[in-house]
Formats: sequence, C-alpha cells, structure tokens
Amino acid sequence: MIKIDPSTMETVATWTGASGENNCWGLTFDGTYIYASLGISPGKVIKIDPSTMETVDTWTGASGQDYVGAITFDGTYIYAALTFNSHKIVQIDPSDMSTVALWDNGIAGSTIKDINFDGTYIYAAVQATPARVFQIDPSDMSTVATWTGASGENDGYAIVFDGTYMYVGLYTSPAKVIRIDLATMLTIDS
Repeated sequence: MIKIDPSTMETVATWTGASGENNCWGLTFDGTYIYASLGISPGKVIKIDPSTMETVDTWTGASGQDYVGAITFDGTYIYAALTFNSHKIVQIDPSDMSTVALWDNGIAGSTIKDINFDGTYIYAAVQATPARVFQIDPSDMSTVATWTGASGENDGYAIVFDGTYMYVGLYTSPAKVIRIDLATMLTIDS
C-alpha cells in the first residue's frame, strides 16, 4: 500500500506486508486506521496505522476462510468478503481483530465481488447466474432482502449508492449497470 499526497500526487510513505502477505485486494478506513484485505490463503486483513504505515494488528481466517477481496466498514465493524467460491462475509471487530459473525449467501460456486455499506445495511454483489445483490442486517448478519438479475443479467461485480438508489455493475458483454430501489430491492427501469 502506498500513501500519496493528493496535492502533489507523490508517494509519502509505503506499507509493505511481511513475508507471505501478498495481493492487496481491498482497502477501507475507519477514521483512524486503514485496513487492507489480502488475497492469500488463509485470508488476512491487516490493520495499518496511516501515520507510521506500520501494521498494528492482523485478522487471519480460519480453515477455509481464504482470499479476502472486497472490504468495508460500517462505523462499528469491518466486513471482509471471502472470495473464490467461499460466498461468505466475515464481520470483524476492529478493536481486537476477532471474528464476530459470519454471513453465508448459500449459493455454491458464487463469489462475492463487492461489498458496501449505505448507512443501514451491508450489500454484497455476487458473481452468479443470475447476478444477485444481498441486503444484510449488520446487527445479526441476516439477509433482509435480495435483488436478482433478469435473464442475461449475470455476474454482479460492483456496487455504489447515490443517496437514492443503488447501482450494480455487471461483468457482461456489453457491460451493464442496473439501478435498484433500496426500499424494494427491485430494478428501476429508466
């Protein structure tokens, strides 16, 4: 990870993983620390002090908790998506980097490509046929609602919010972005 001064666009400092800490696949910030997700086996989330660019603490996945991809923060917990057919999200307590809870989408062969927090719920975009976006209650890690793509709307890869709607980007040819109503979790046609 490289710290860049936005006013000059020059490198200010660098964090380098220890031996075996390879493949940074995601970053999030909790207001104090940076968290880097690593695409290794077992998966890791590294807590980094941005003032010193040094490792403060580490979460390491249990057996089968490999390759941490997308990562987000909800104001209380870190959420780390386990990729490569793991179809799970780990809820991590940043104070001691321990596992609090685990969410499983139950779709064998699927991969969570992006997760995001809208202020109330965690959302997970899933690479599956058809694509899915799961709305997850962080208080108990239960699925609240699910958006499911129509025929040909496969492989959810990215999520963003604009304050009113959620948008999911699909890894299709040609590429497609779907607008979703957060209240109903239904596609909003233009």
